[in-house]
Amino acid sequence: MYLARPITRGVGSGDRGEVLLFMCELLVDADLEPFDNIRISGIVEKRALNPSNMKPVMIALLAASCLCLYAVDATVVDPCPSSKSLVPIEENEIEISNCAKGPCKLKRKTKVSINQKFTPTENIKTMTTTVFAQVLGLPLPFIGVDGTSACDYIFAEDGETKLGCPLKAGVPVVYKREFPVLEIYPKMSLTVHWELQGRGSKSITCFEVPAKIV
Repeated sequence: MYLARPITRGVGSGDRGEVLLFMCELLVDADLEPFDNIRISGIVEKRALNPSNMKPVMIALLAASCLCLYAVDATVVDPCPSSKSLVPIEENEIEISNCAKGPCKLKRKTKVSINQKFTPTENIKTMTTTVFAQVLGLPLPFIGVDGTSACDYIFAEDGETKLGCPLKAGVPVVYKREFPVLEIYPKMSLTVHWELQGRGSKSITCFEVPAKIV
């Protein structure tokens, strides 16, 4: 679960890691004044702390903060309960535009982008996109996306170099796709099922996320 988004105005994505590393080193090396109160989850504890025993605490907190900052762009999704995929969802990195955690708001007459990074564990010759909304237990296909080839949307790890199919085992790829939220879609809550399938409907990756059409 991701807790916060960093303030990165004026900082490009390529420079973000160096900036965070500099901040961590700067704060860890700083001299800390003794203090008596620690507020943790609304509970105030009385302790006598000094700079020497605060440094390990600061290192641990900063390490956790930096890891959190690196992961904030990902969207929290769920594995598909009915599919055992070749690449488990825990080994995927998925970003849905304007959605850190469900329910994702899908605004009608707009487009939603999905970036999905994964590493296949075997060679894959072709892939098909299977996308539908689960409403009251019924699957409703996303028009123009469900049943289409996924190969046209496969890029190299940099997200810029187009690869297509076949996919090679052990080589990271990025699946980038946009889909329209049509005006004809009714306003409702639903669960989006997004799956990439190989030959014979074999599940390569699959995730679900709660959403709301607005």
